[in-house]
Amino acid sequence: MSPRDSRPGWWVIARRELLERVRSRWFIVMTLLGPVLLVGAIAIPALIAVNTAKSGARIAILVQDDDAQGQQVFALVKRDLGTIGWKVHDAPAAMPDETLLAWVADKTIAGFVRLPRGFVDGTATAVYQGDNASNQGAMALVSSLLTRAVTAVRLEASGLDERTVTRALIPPSFEARHTTGKSESTSGAMLFVLGYAVVMMLYMAVLIHAVNVMRAVVLDKTSKVVEVLLAAVKPQALMLGKILGVGAVGLIQVGFWALVLVLVTTFAGDLFGPVSLELPKIDFGTFVVIVADFVLGYFFYASLYAALGASVSTDQEAQQAQAPIVLLLIIPVACLQLVANDPRGTAAEVLTLIPFTSPFLMPLRQLLDGATPLALGLHFVVLAGSTWMLTQLAARIFRVGILMTGKRASLSEVWRWLRHG
Repeated sequence: MSPRDSRPGWWVIARRELLERVRSRWFIVMTLLGPVLLVGAIAIPALIAVNTAKSGARIAILVQDDDAQGQQVFALVKRDLGTIGWKVHDAPAAMPDETLLAWVADKTIAGFVRLPRGFVDGTATAVYQGDNASNQGAMALVSSLLTRAVTAVRLEASGLDERTVTRALIPPSFEARHTTGKSESTSGAMLFVLGYAVVMMLYMAVLIHAVNVMRAVVLDKTSKVVEVLLAAVKPQALMLGKILGVGAVGLIQVGFWALVLVLVTTFAGDLFGPVSLELPKIDFGTFVVIVADFVLGYFFYASLYAALGASVSTDQEAQQAQAPIVLLLIIPVACLQLVANDPRGTAAEVLTLIPFTSPFLMPLRQLLDGATPLALGLHFVVLAGSTWMLTQLAARIFRVGILMTGKRASLSEVWRWLRHG
């Protein structure tokens, strides 16, 4: 027997899966463009929202003619909106909402707001209605300008001159810098953006490559290739080989993406010049946590997807059956803000110990300097132990399900495989 023939079956399967994927042009393209696409997905919507908030909108502001203070507020807001490209449509206060809504419908205006009597005194509420009310940047802008104008009118009513009012309305300079007291402070906003990018990078990588394991298993079942493979290797070796092979592809991508993030954050000044945004640095320890969490998180979810692929007979069945796993993957993204708000809090402690959320949220917590060495150690022990146990259970399902064709396994059958596997 040649040295090649003496290699274990799982190694042969893993090598086949790895080479088949890394030779693909799509793998090369996505590996190189992944960081660019990720940054674009985060930055472009934010830039669009900012630009939309600052230019191009046309709104109507309605005030009673005999409301002197309301007219003052209207004049100030109209002036301030005009300086940033907004247009204020003239409309009499008696105009009914139906007409204004018709203007919104035919895009004559984006929206309208009535300033009722008592608005300046704080006894009445101004309500904005329009197709851009969901634009948080635009609404924050309108709200801040109304607040500024009302404050100016109130101060002027108190006998202060315009110059004094203007000085009183100059907003103070404020900057939020994140630190836990153990490291140098850095921009809180940029740190959150970087943490969000890391979480989404891991989420995309784990989801894409874990699903690829399921599809590879289903493809082998439907094409009858699995019968040939099982003649040479055991089911457990087949499952391990597929997980390792596809996982190696993912590790190459995530390692490259993480390295790009490290280089960009380290040399941001040289790359973007002195006017570049303050990007926090990713140190070696955080880099290791990102890669390690990808490996464990991938094995955790790939085991689930491998078992799922073995228990169905067609790709359509697999797409329908993966809904519970997709829901598990959504939870860490939904809880991202909880960790970002308080990286050293109880919620962050719990979420970075639960196996199906911790691979995504611990890198964020580490980046925010909220994880102690003890918390990191406990996180990896729990995640590694849970992943090993899940892999063993998935292997029981895989061993029986991989040979079943023609129908989708019922929950009772899967439970029986788990008990007697």
